Amino acid sequence: ALFGASAKVCIAVNLLQEARSTLLGRALARALKMPVWARMMAVAGHAIWLAGIWNCAVLARENLSTPLLLAVALLALRILANGPRATLAMLTGATFGAALLTGTSSLPIILAPLLALAFAAKWRISQMAPPTLALLAGTLLIVAPWMLATQAMLGRAVLTSNSGFNLYLGNNPAADGRFVSIAKTPAAADWRVLNDSIGEAGASTELGHRAITYMIHNPARTAQLTARKLALFWAPNLPSAADFTSNRTVALIRLGEVAEYCAFLILGLAALILNTAPLHTRLTLAALIAGFWGLHGIAYIIARYRDPVMPLLIVLACATISYLFTRYSAHKEPNHAA
Repeated sequence: ALFGASAKVCIAVNLLQEARSTLLGRALARALKMPVWARMMAVAGHAIWLAGIWNCAVLARENLSTPLLLAVALLALRILANGPRATLAMLTGATFGAALLTGTSSLPIILAPLLALAFAAKWRISQMAPPTLALLAGTLLIVAPWMLATQAMLGRAVLTSNSGFNLYLGNNPAADGRFVSIAKTPAAADWRVLNDSIGEAGASTELGHRAITYMIHNPARTAQLTARKLALFWAPNLPSAADFTSNRTVALIRLGEVAEYCAFLILGLAALILNTAPLHTRLTLAALIAGFWGLHGIAYIIARYRDPVMPLLIVLACATISYLFTRYSAHKEPNHAA
């Protein structure tokens, strides 16, 4: 809006978002009480993350979802550290509301601050209620204007006008777990008619109903598709033989990305199992990751859908390295002294 629509402006905005994500990742590392060298490693890990570099060159909502997810994670850790304060909870709710506006896939990340509030309040309802209401108020403060706008523009208050559409693409006779064009589904015959007669939001709602009907009448197929989607969410984005034929250099770079990804994923998830942080901290972050993952088992999977959670896994991977180094050093010193 300020500088016009151009490739340079888009790349500048993307770089700004990546810078925000880097700073938030460093703040998360500090909140996890990682040593300075491990915090710098987390910054470096984000800097060399090839998928993040690639995202700087494309228009993807994940570029905005990523720093907002990291901000929610950081605020959840601050709730654990500072207690169930209403002002902090409201700020967390506002950040979560902004994340919701980037995409409904951010919905489950609310599990992290809610669990943090429960831990901070020691599961006492009387102490949990006020900050939880503040969390809700902060969310509504951000989301309500958008809901009023969609009510005026579309005749219904919605976060997005394509949720039913996406649900249908992942749950129909032609679905395979990945993105499938509407043209290859049974809805292709009347999709344009639906759009013309009841509008985009109405057509999306209709397709959502068809998806739910399909899921109810095909429970085994739905369970199979869901399991496949959950597996595809974490599947490495391997280059194909055609990619090597088309551009060998790019294909080799993508192999490097796969190696990076596997290292960050394994080490990052290990941080949630090892004693890298207090149990309530690890459970809070695990709830965020699991919730974000689980929701993607509903619609369909594209490789970039996992990108918002990767910087968090990069920080956790560095936490694992720090933990293992500390354990190794502690084990080595007595033997050296002996």
